[in-house]
Amino acid sequence: MSARSFALVVLMALGEAGLLAFAASADVSPQYRAYYIDRTTGCLPRQVSGEYVLGTRLLLAEDQPQRAFDNIGICGFAHSEPGGAWLRGPEARLRFALGPASVADLVFEMEARGAIDRTLKRQQASVSVNGTVVGMFDYPDGEFRTQMLTIPARMLESGGLVDIDLTMIDTRPADTLKGKSDSRRFSLFVKSVRLAPLQ
Repeated sequence: MSARSFALVVLMALGEAGLLAFAASADVSPQYRAYYIDRTTGCLPRQVSGEYVLGTRLLLAEDQPQRAFDNIGICGFAHSEPGGAWLRGPEARLRFALGPASVADLVFEMEARGAIDRTLKRQQASVSVNGTVVGMFDYPDGEFRTQMLTIPARMLESGGLVDIDLTMIDTRPADTLKGKSDSRRFSLFVKSVRLAPLQ
């Protein structure tokens, strides 16, 4: 190998080392690092309008119009596929902007199934509304279930904002799910969500 070729190889190796060092110590937000670099979450928050017609059931399947869900899905949902969408990682967030006139008690409904198999017998999701835990959704098998919980009017933010956080107790590596190659962990397969006045 000539001295010129050797110098070129050394220069390329130093460049690669520099890129690796930058990736390891990049000056980015914790959310960015967790999503893009460490890949420990599927929840990279984005700005959403929260625009929603109270009482509407939103279907997450790929053959359904997605604009309405795009208005409320802050983070945590994988792309839709036939039948619904996976929660991508241990958490997901939704925002519903109902307006200042919304002062009634509400009910939040979610139809989903757990990623249940021989190793994971049950999945549970802690549900928070505007930062306060209000209940738990329980999925003891792989069947679709509609779970619901009441949101008291006193929990609404000024302006009628309802932020709902789903935090999974257990998740599964995506490589155990058929056709998935993502290193993040998957949990619930969500078919629909709905927020409505309590009857």
